[in-house]
Amino acid sequence: MKLLKIVFTTVIFPLLLTSCEQKHNLTAELDGLKNDTIFVEYATVPNYFIGNSPNRDTIYAQNGKFVYDIPSKESYFVGFYPKQSQFTRLSGEPFRANQNYIVTLIEPNDNIQVSGKLNEYYASYDARGSAFNEEYSELRKSYIEKSSKGAELELKIDSLSANNSSSEKINKLFQERNSFNRLSTKAELNYIENNPRKNISAFFLTKQNPETFEKYYSNLPIEVKSGIFRVGLDAKMERIKKSKKIDEARSEIVEGVSAPNFKLLSVTGEKVELFSIRDKYIVLDFWGSWCPPCIKGFPKMKEYYSRYKNDVEFIGIACNDTEKKWKETVNNFDLKWVQLINSDAVVEKDISVKYGIKNYPTKIILNKKKIIVGIFMGESEEFYAALNDLLQ
Repeated sequence: MKLLKIVFTTVIFPLLLTSCEQKHNLTAELDGLKNDTIFVEYATVPNYFIGNSPNRDTIYAQNGKFVYDIPSKESYFVGFYPKQSQFTRLSGEPFRANQNYIVTLIEPNDNIQVSGKLNEYYASYDARGSAFNEEYSELRKSYIEKSSKGAELELKIDSLSANNSSSEKINKLFQERNSFNRLSTKAELNYIENNPRKNISAFFLTKQNPETFEKYYSNLPIEVKSGIFRVGLDAKMERIKKSKKIDEARSEIVEGVSAPNFKLLSVTGEKVELFSIRDKYIVLDFWGSWCPPCIKGFPKMKEYYSRYKNDVEFIGIACNDTEKKWKETVNNFDLKWVQLINSDAVVEKDISVKYGIKNYPTKIILNKKKIIVGIFMGESEEFYAALNDLLQ
């Protein structure tokens, strides 16, 4: 009996304690991290590549440590940003340097361990527990300290801009900043060239420019192309295809030609066809809820809608948007004119492609015969002046 007690207390009881300990998807410990809020941004792998806005959360670090568990049995990209590493621009707006993010890929059964240190302009860390996180953090170490100079320069640019320094000096710093920020892309391209059979190379390739993507995509073996980052590769390929189609359309969408017809869903649930509108000038406003200049232009558009609504059919066409965000924006800003969403994922049917739209907002004026009489990229006074000339 005494022997059994010894066995239980020295062997079995510690095992029971170990088995009862909660294991988290991620455990982190960082030198220099205070008892502080950690900003968390997370998205499933498909949503990350599709471009949907990440979900946001906050957790709390104690004694330099924090833990995190993903919200469901899916694979997530998760970024962690300590609040103490956040800078404040002279305007009062927060600035979070990319170099201070801890970037991870967390799968349902992962137990990732992150250890590192918070520096002034960057976080240095090792991540262990999965091939992706180990390979990503290892490559990151090769450039992150030098790259952090980009964050430092961003703050200098902010200070110079606020104090109305010369544009020549500011532009020079912009170029320097961009060169430091590109160090990660260069390191990742070098990794792709030397490790085409690694899954993480597919992830790095999705971040390259279109020419580089097309050059190296064929080098990836089928098992990498069809792996966890397949959705990212496919999405990148589709964006490149769309961009080429837009370039082709831009040469055809010019003043004096007939506007292509379309039929799109309105915010009230009805289908609206362009060619069904008669005896009015038409303004097509290509915009997005994600586009600050588009939002900034709403007050002026409201003013001109009120002035010319009897003579002009104003039509907003939301692009690269979710139905939820689109409807929220229309309601929040009380946009009274016709609001449509361009939601077709098929490039050949995408209205923004047919109209060659690359810049947002883009406003196109049609006469009563649906002939294009004006194309205006960006939020410009020229558009409003053109409306006045046509209608006064």
